[in-house]
Parts: sequence; C-alpha cells; structure tokens
Amino acid sequence: MGIKPDKTALQPQKKPKLLPSRKPATPKLPASAAPPKVPSPPQAPAKAQANSWLSLLGALALLCGAAGLTVGGAWIAILLIVDPDAIVGLNQYLPTWTRIPVANQETFQTLSEIRASIRQAGRIPGEPISLGNEVKGANKSATATDLLIPVLARRPLCQATSTLDSAKNNCEQIVELQVYRPVEDARRQIKQEQSYWLASQIAVAGPEESFAIAPLVDANSENQGSARSLPLTTIQRFEGKAPTSGVWLLLSGELVRGDDTIAYGRVAHYNPDRDYLGWMLEWTSSTGQAPAWKAITSGATPELVVDQTVGLEPQFEVYQVQPRQFLPDPIQLEAISLSDPAFDTETYGKIMTLARSGLWSPALAWFKSLRQASEANPDLWSNAAQAEMDFVRLHAEATQAQAEKSWASPSQQVLTNLIDGRWARALSVFQASVDNSQEVASLLKGDADRLWNRVEAALKVDPMQTDAKAWGALIVGAKKDKPAAIAWLKKQPQTNPAAIARISKLLDRLDPNFSDVIPPSTHLSQVVGTAEPLKQINPADWWQLKNSSLKLEAGQTWYEVEVTAFYDGKRWQRSNFSDLKFSKADGAEPLWNLLGLTTDPQLQILVWTDAGQQDTVFATAKAVQLQGGTIRILAAGDPLPAPTAAQPLPRPLALTTTALQWTTPAVTTLADLNQQQPKLADPILQALATELQQSNQLPAGVTATPAGLLQQSEIGSWQVQQIDLTGNQQLEAVFTLDPETLATLQLDQPDSQKRPAGRSRTLIVSDTGAVLYNEFDGTAQQSLLAIADLGDGGIPVLVVDGSAGYRLQRWSSKKQQFE
Repeated sequence: MGIKPDKTALQPQKKPKLLPSRKPATPKLPASAAPPKVPSPPQAPAKAQANSWLSLLGALALLCGAAGLTVGGAWIAILLIVDPDAIVGLNQYLPTWTRIPVANQETFQTLSEIRASIRQAGRIPGEPISLGNEVKGANKSATATDLLIPVLARRPLCQATSTLDSAKNNCEQIVELQVYRPVEDARRQIKQEQSYWLASQIAVAGPEESFAIAPLVDANSENQGSARSLPLTTIQRFEGKAPTSGVWLLLSGELVRGDDTIAYGRVAHYNPDRDYLGWMLEWTSSTGQAPAWKAITSGATPELVVDQTVGLEPQFEVYQVQPRQFLPDPIQLEAISLSDPAFDTETYGKIMTLARSGLWSPALAWFKSLRQASEANPDLWSNAAQAEMDFVRLHAEATQAQAEKSWASPSQQVLTNLIDGRWARALSVFQASVDNSQEVASLLKGDADRLWNRVEAALKVDPMQTDAKAWGALIVGAKKDKPAAIAWLKKQPQTNPAAIARISKLLDRLDPNFSDVIPPSTHLSQVVGTAEPLKQINPADWWQLKNSSLKLEAGQTWYEVEVTAFYDGKRWQRSNFSDLKFSKADGAEPLWNLLGLTTDPQLQILVWTDAGQQDTVFATAKAVQLQGGTIRILAAGDPLPAPTAAQPLPRPLALTTTALQWTTPAVTTLADLNQQQPKLADPILQALATELQQSNQLPAGVTATPAGLLQQSEIGSWQVQQIDLTGNQQLEAVFTLDPETLATLQLDQPDSQKRPAGRSRTLIVSDTGAVLYNEFDGTAQQSLLAIADLGDGGIPVLVVDGSAGYRLQRWSSKKQQFE
C-alpha cells in the first residue's frame, strides 16, 4: 500500500544520566549479639542429589523463559522496523485495557491517501461503507466511523451483463476488503483532515461454480460445474432485522445458466471490539434472491434465510447465530438441519420421515401434536426440537400457499396438492374431467420421482391412507400399466377389496381412450348414516339413475342407509335435510351428485360386537330418495353375520370409504398419569371419583378422592386416552369403561336408568377437571363408539350411537357442549 515506516521511531535516543547508587552500610553487631552457629543436619546423598537436580531444572526453566522473552521481543522489534503497522494486528487478540497504542502518525492516512495507495497498487478503490463505531472526528462537533473499503480489480475479457443492481458493470470484482478505524483527536498531530489506520483486511474469492449451481443440478447429472471461483461484484451491509452483534456484510454476484439467473455470494462479519473481519458462510440462491434476516424461530435473535427453492419445491437454508470458542469473533452461523434429529424416538422418526420426503404440512401436524403433549412432559421437548419444528413450519407455509392458489393448469393444481400431502383434494382434480385425467397422466409419466418419495413416506408413517395408495397406484400405472399398479396395490398392508375396486376405476382414467362423462359435481363422497338390512324392496320407492336397474348379484343383500351427515363439497350438512328441494321428477342425478356418490359409490357397513370387535362388509349405492327431510340410500352388498339369541345384531353404521379417518389418541393408565403429570391428573381423578359416586358406581370402601381411587390397583390400571377435542390446545381425558369393568362395579341404579347390555360408558374430562361429556349419569341414552377426523381441518368429532341412530358430535365453543 505504500505505507512508509516511521523514521523518527528508529533514531537513537539519548540515555538519561543516573546518579551513582550507594549501597547502604550494614551495621555491625557486637560479638556477643552474633547468633550462634547451628550445625546443619547431615543429608542423605540421594536427597542431596535430588535437590541438586531440582535446582538445575529450575535454573533451566528460568533460562528458557528469559530466552523466549528475548526472542519474542526481538521478533516484535524486527517486525516494527520492517512494518510499523503490523503491531496493530496484535490488538485483536488483546483485552481492551492492554491494547498497544498506535503511535506512528506516518502510518495514518486520509481517505484520499487510502484511495491513492490502492490505485498505486494497480487496484480500484470501491465506495466506502460505514461500519458505525463512532469516535471524535477532526471537527469536534462531528464524529467519524469505521470504514470498509472494497478493493476491486478488473476482470479480463469481460463484457458487462449484470442485472443484479444498478452498478456500472460487473467487470470489476472485489478482491480484498480493508477496514480502517478513525484516529481520535488527541492522537492527531500533523494532518488537518480525518485520518485512519488499517485495522483489518481479508482477501476475497467467490464460491466455486459447482457450489453455486448445486440446487439446480441433478445428482446424477454429468455437468456438476467446475471448481473455478466465481467473481463477487457487489457488497452491502445487512440492514433491517440483522443482529446487532457487530456488522454483517453481504457480498454477491450472479450467474446466468440457461433460463435461470443464480445469485451467489459470501457473508462476512466485522467485530469492532477486536478489529476482526472474517467470513461466516457461502450462499447460493436458485431464485436469484439475496439472503435475508427473518424471525423464524422463537429465539431473540433472527435467523439468516437463504431461498434455494426450485420450481414448486420449497427449499430454505436457515442459519442461527451461535457462540463459538474463537477470541477474535466469538460467534458463528450454524444451519438448522434435519440430519441430526433432536430426539431418537419412534414418533420423532416419523416426523423426520415426512419432512425429509417433502411432506412438510403432515410433518408440521405431527410436530404440533408432539409439542402439545410436551406441555405436560417437558422431557419430550427441547430448544433443538423447537428449531426443527420452526424450520418445518417455514416450508409448510410455502407448500400450503401453493396448494391454496388457483392454477390454470390441472396438472399444476394436482402437483401443488400432492406436494402438500393433500391426497384426496388432488384426486378430486384428477377426476374432474377426462382432460384433467389425461394431463395428470402425462405429469406422472415424466415427473413422478419426487411424488413417489412422498407416497412411500406417507404409507410408511400411516399404511391406512387409501388416497395415498391411490396415487402410488396411479404413478405405477402411468409408468408401467394397470396390472403392475394392481399388483403393487395388493402388496400394500391393510388394503381391503373395496379400496382395490375403487382405485381400479381410477386407473382406468389413465387410458387415452377413456371417455366416461363426468357429472358436474366431483367431490369425494363423505356420507355417514345408519344401515338396516332389507329382505325385499319396492323399486318404485327409489330414485334410480338413468340406464340402471335394481338387481342383486348372487350372495348379496339390500341395505337401506338413513343419512345422518354428509359433505356437499363445501361443508358438512347434518339431518334434518328439509332445506333440500329435490324431487323424484328431477331424477336421481342432482341428489346423487350432492352426496358425492358419482365419485365413489362404495359404502362400508360396520357393526361392533359386545367384545368390542368390529365386523365390516362392503356395499355399493344403487339409488337414493329424499322424503320429509330424510335422505336414504339403497345399497347392495355382502350380508352381515347372522344374529343369534346370544349375540343379537347391533345397529350397523354405514359410511363411505373416505367419510371418516379414525383417530388413535395416546393411551396411558390412571396410575401412570398421576405419576407423570400429577398436576394434570388430580382434577381429572377428582372429576372421575365424583361421577362414580353420584352414579352409584364407586366400589364399596373406596373414598371419592384421587388418593382413594388410586389405592385400588384395578382402578389405577384403568386406561385413559388424551386428545384435544375442544380446540383449546389442551388435552382432554377420555375414560371408557367396557361392560366387563362395569359389571365389577356392582351398579345399583333404577332399571329405568340402566344401559342396554353390551354398552360401554364414556366420560370426557377437561384438563381443569370439568366434565364435558357424560354417559355415567344415565341421562344420555347414547354410547360413544369412536373418535374421528372429518378431514375438514376442524377438531375431531365423536361418533355416538343414540336412540335416533348414529350421530357425529363436535364441540361447540359457543355453547360449551358437544352437538
């Protein structure tokens, strides 16, 4: 840089004269006062020899220490002679109160002198960037700040093509960064302009080309990019939400690759407390966007987010500011990664399986459930788990926004829904028209790998997802043929014949010659009702589809299904349906379409035995009718098991294959709940004890208190399910006592309040001990069969069997009850 050594610092200095020192006289003692001589005790030869060695080692240590100080001092002296500014670099390693003052004023330079030095070296000085850290300037009423000077060099054979910013061109690349600190007033003796001294400098090189293009390059591609360093052409300070610890700097460049413009660069950090400027990370963005500081996690410090999204696949790199053991700059940027999960549990493993496959929204749903459970058990959560959940949420918000967007292309609509794990909604688009089916078939033939990974992950976590299996079969069918798809489908666990029949019809739509006319309404059929076997029917009572006949196949029977609730494509409707204005004159099609039977006419007929076992047969809707606000469906299917005197036939539940998704809440015992979460268990146990006492079900000798219940080992082993049924982010407790347990309680109730044989009783209690649902008191003539998810984004519903048939009941926050 052309900085001259300080000649005055090399001039010999005159030594001050010193007065001769006088040694103080030692007073003589009289002979009588002289201390008597005490003979030394004899020492063993070995001990004397050891003492001699210790003395020798001590002398050697002192000699080495002195030699080290002498050599170190000589080295610093030589360094100062060759480069007086070099001593400034030592300051970054020293505490503030021990730093070496810069006394050589010829090493100070004004801004114009700094620029001239850079030009003299054959480089181009860039525009200074203020780094803050104000001190007194030349004008006592003004202040000066640390400055960063980018040093640029012209690239050979370059033609300006940059659109990244409004700079003159991108033929000048940054090759060095220099940080200058202003000289304080008291130390300025010569120059009238503000002077600076060089505090820190680093060489600049951009990331390798292979790193910059990595997000866009397939792992199997032969063109992975070269190892050449790409130029960095612009630099700026991070503003806005950047952390306040030091100064964060963004260096960037851009690379045009085909139709893609890739932004890349490096992030630097300046620590003014140590005069240290260093690199933090390299970055690349396939979207051409610069990194930004955003509050992604719940921490006090924002995170640095790099957008590497490619097409419809969101991909973000998120970096947190973390401490490190490095004195010049004790912080670093650390990426949030899913490669090293916070917990090694089965549930956490399922979450990671979903997230790594790109099913961000389902992974987030599992995360929320786990986070809710951890409120009662802190051992299930950590800061690392929270960071990973927030990382998943960032991606889920992107896929959800894409899925909710209206797309002109059906294939894009299907693709965005599949990326977000919305299997059923994607199927409805696929089935909306023949053109849609053919366009999606082309999509599956050419771009199915990323979708296949999602299907595999979804089925690995939950093999019961029929809609996910449908897409797996469609992908195999598009890539190969229908027989291969059916063969794959039959290998999937828990796949029933009804699902295979339904998916087989979907596979037909992949055929280019498929020409079925699809009615206007194409939403999936979601119908719940009560079934009743019929020995015979009157065809005139039913509304039939055109060109259809009401005939049974061999071995089949008729079922009349009275509809309790159904999904009309926009919302759930519950009986009474008197507002529907259909008539037989309109034909069966309008009502048929409204029920979604066009898409899927398959129904399941279920019965529960006394032992709690579930029997299921399958039927197909054949006709419908609407009379007096009641909707009925006529279906033909396999017969139910024949009733006997010992085993009467329960009332069957009917539902279409996609109507409900059974939930499986977490299960524990009363004793374990009390041991693990005593504050939560106490009000729940008290509510249970009170209800057992008031309904005369408390065993003899047991007090109606939590402690009294837990003293009975039988009661302590009762199971309790925990699930949020009210939407308040708290878990409710669900107790269900089966008939055998009820029999052991020696119930003493009037006959009018006794339940029919074989019915269980359920009690639902809030986390505060409030009773939300009660079958113990005998007033509610119904029995809870199961808890289900309607798939509409709302809280779960109760499936209950009452005097009026099967009903779906959901918690009303307004009325504070299930209805």
